[in-house]
Amino acid sequence: MNGRQNKIKSWMQGIYTDINNTRDIFTWNLITSKDIGEENYNKIIDELNNVSVTIEDILFELDNK
Repeated sequence: MNGRQNKIKSWMQGIYTDINNTRDIFTWNLITSKDIGEENYNKIIDELNNVSVTIEDILFELDNK
């Protein structure tokens, strides 16, 4: 892995950590569906889960280049 690829991997790992920390705000009920509405809550959780999986896939690909 070259220098740029290492930097990309580092940024992606940072984003992954931030996404999971954000998701924790919802799963620990710091923000609940009662606060923002069930539909909005579910949309946010679904999207955070989707982006987390996408980033996991990217990190896996970067590790195997």
